[in-house]
Amino acid sequence: MIKEQNRYKWIRIYPVSLDYYKKHYGELKKFTRIKAKIAPAKEKLSRKDSFKIKMESIEIIDQTLTDTKNDPSWEKRNKLVLPTKSKSIEDIDNLRKNKVKTIAIIKPKSVDDFLIEPKERGSKWEKELINGKQTTLVGDYEAEVRPVEHIPFIFRYVFKCNDNRCKGHKMMIEDWEILELWRKEKKSKGIEKAHKSVKYKCIKEMTEKNLHFIIGTESSYNNWIIISLYYPPKRKNRKITEFF
Repeated sequence: MIKEQNRYKWIRIYPVSLDYYKKHYGELKKFTRIKAKIAPAKEKLSRKDSFKIKMESIEIIDQTLTDTKNDPSWEKRNKLVLPTKSKSIEDIDNLRKNKVKTIAIIKPKSVDDFLIEPKERGSKWEKELINGKQTTLVGDYEAEVRPVEHIPFIFRYVFKCNDNRCKGHKMMIEDWEILELWRKEKKSKGIEKAHKSVKYKCIKEMTEKNLHFIIGTESSYNNWIIISLYYPPKRKNRKITEFF
């Protein structure tokens, strides 16, 4: 997210080199707040909310939100994240078609299933990581990284939005944490048990929390996919006005 005139909005920042970041700033922690110079990304789809970052301009300004096991940290994150929530995919789909808004956060009304299906081929970024390479999406930096295991499956959430126009969605998810969970479970338990473990976490455990989907469009086809999950604990003793 980026702050503009005291309001936050979602943008897409093209990846930086993990080697460069670690060398100059230490370990990259989720929910780190930074200040940096950015510029519109020159990409095939010309998405208006895509930017690249000038790596040497990065300045870490806050790491108090990085403790994911701390309830006060979740409260602070929620104050930044939840006001940016979109009502539904249907509500923002025209903006996607016009490439004005191609990244957003939504809360599903219901999560109906989690599917694990065979995958014929991997994405370009996954193939690079399998071969031990990392390239930014603008192709201006490449570094050696630890090779990762190919996952021959596609993961999809089946869900409905809180919108009368919604007829349901079956959407691919490319969340890095889910992919790493599958690799870990497969290594220790085998493929079949890895499937069961990932499905249990993505349905049972996640729906016990205040689950939100961070969605973005594919760089080639402009179709929505789930790129990450946001799952703060559910709050107790909530006011009825918070549900609307």
